[in-house]
Amino acid sequence: MSWDIMRGKYPSFIYGRKIAKRDVPAFCFHDAEPRRFEAMLNYLKDNDYTSITSADLGDILLRKENEKFRHPVCITFDDGLASIWNTAYPLLKKYGFRATVFLIPDRIQSSPLYLPNLEDVWAGKATPEELDARSRGRYPFATWEEIREMHDSGVMDFQSHSLRHTLVFTSPKIIDFVSPYNLEVYSVFQFSMFKELDLQTPDKHKLRPGSPVYESAPRLAGKPEYLEDPCLKEYCIGFVENHGGNEFFKRKNWKSILLRAAKDYRATHPSLDGLESMDTTRQAILDELKLSKQRIEEQLHGKVVEHMCLPWGVGGPLTTALC
Repeated sequence: MSWDIMRGKYPSFIYGRKIAKRDVPAFCFHDAEPRRFEAMLNYLKDNDYTSITSADLGDILLRKENEKFRHPVCITFDDGLASIWNTAYPLLKKYGFRATVFLIPDRIQSSPLYLPNLEDVWAGKATPEELDARSRGRYPFATWEEIREMHDSGVMDFQSHSLRHTLVFTSPKIIDFVSPYNLEVYSVFQFSMFKELDLQTPDKHKLRPGSPVYESAPRLAGKPEYLEDPCLKEYCIGFVENHGGNEFFKRKNWKSILLRAAKDYRATHPSLDGLESMDTTRQAILDELKLSKQRIEEQLHGKVVEHMCLPWGVGGPLTTALC
């Protein structure tokens, strides 16, 4: 990001110059931290900004004008994490702003429970610690019940961020292995190429140490998925188990040892890997686009999904053609 700023790739207002007539500042969040998010909203309020939706932004970009809005600004959230409910929604209401959320429907759950937000903290019915703990609990994403309330309020506009927000393996090149270390530091999105993960309630610790991690790309990049050799996977997992389990990863050269073991296995065993067909790739992308829109519209009364935000900002010609 800092390199892009130095090269002048950001809009002129980032560098302290006046916002051009056709420019619209757009802020993309994934999470919302109460103090920082409120400080931003307070600044926008004091400086007479008007929040707009993605539909409004589309009209401005297509018509090359923004006379309809005074000092427009677009506030967006990717993914639909729980903080859109427990932090962003109450603060947006407090300051009179709107935001657009790009949802991942396959990661959203329903819940019979009412889960508190900042309004409950302000009323003395909950603590900030309860809100913080939610990201580590059963409901790290906003629930459909919360999303419906936000939709009905008009404060939040919901659009598509694809059905599952997945990565897929794309080549037989092994770049890493599942280990206790990367299970702790990588996000659930970076492990979404593993079929055994339940995307609604992802538990990274279900992944077995030693599982190969191959070169990967976002599903919507349009590359065929590499179908790994299941026997090689079991061999690598077994190699770790037979050489100390989690203790194996305390060796400084554990990765090179495991890469050599995988190479030796491939040299002496027939390959059972493959590559999905382009027809399968095309259908998978179509499902990501169509089913995401369908699920959101089914859950939200009167909703028509018209926009999407590409996961990781990556697409491809096939995705463009299918949109």
